[in-house]
Amino acid sequence: MNKIKVLVFSAIMALTGLVALPQTAMAAGSANLSFSPAGGSHAVGSTFAVSVVENSGGAAVNGVQADVAYGAGLRLVGKGCSGNFEIAAPAGGSSLACASVSPKSGVRTVGFVSFRVLSTGSASISFLPSSQVTASDGQGTNVWNGAANPAGFSLVNPAPVPAPAPATPAPKVLSDTKNVAPKKVEAKPVVKKSNKARMIWSIVGLIVVLAAAAVIFSESARKQIVAWAANLNDKAKTPTKTSKSSAVTASTVATTTKAVKKPSAKTTKKSK
Repeated sequence: MNKIKVLVFSAIMALTGLVALPQTAMAAGSANLSFSPAGGSHAVGSTFAVSVVENSGGAAVNGVQADVAYGAGLRLVGKGCSGNFEIAAPAGGSSLACASVSPKSGVRTVGFVSFRVLSTGSASISFLPSSQVTASDGQGTNVWNGAANPAGFSLVNPAPVPAPAPATPAPKVLSDTKNVAPKKVEAKPVVKKSNKARMIWSIVGLIVVLAAAAVIFSESARKQIVAWAANLNDKAKTPTKTSKSSAVTASTVATTTKAVKKPSAKTTKKSK
């Protein structure tokens, strides 16, 4: 396919006379060549591309050879033809040679050239006088107007790269939580306001009943405890009286016994 394109391009260039023109041929037409964009700013180490645009007005053309000059701060790293001029021909150095089977008119993009920025400063690119725009007239008439139309570019230092933000440590995952199933949230039953009020009053009534029962129970228990204490007191007093009466009885018996054992003097005398 590439060989066919070369053959077709060679045939077209031969018909148009583009290859027959010497490299120093002077242009004497109205077709214009320009760069797009025509300026800009690019950092050292970056690569940028510039389109080559042809404007032949109402004239029909079918071949363009753009010989490009560029500054010392740039290096040519690539070039190619676009869809408007679909056939690319081998061209050395900074030459871009493109052709088309069908004639073209008006503003057309021919192709592109790309550069790499080598150093800071300013650099321009322009068209050399050897450039050509060939008319589709069977004679290969060069209709380029010869304007160099330079494009200027500012070559600057690259912007400083900001320091990366400190990495945020990932949260620790406990081993015992890996296989824990998520808790199910049970839906709470919806209680109507009337049922809530009834429930609250029922609880209050229950509390009142329990409090009253506690008071009654405490009063009854108090009375039982008092009675039980009085009973114990009575039982504690009863053995004391018994012991006293026993002591009196024992004293009386002892006195009687002594009286029996000692007869009186009168009784002794009578007996004699």
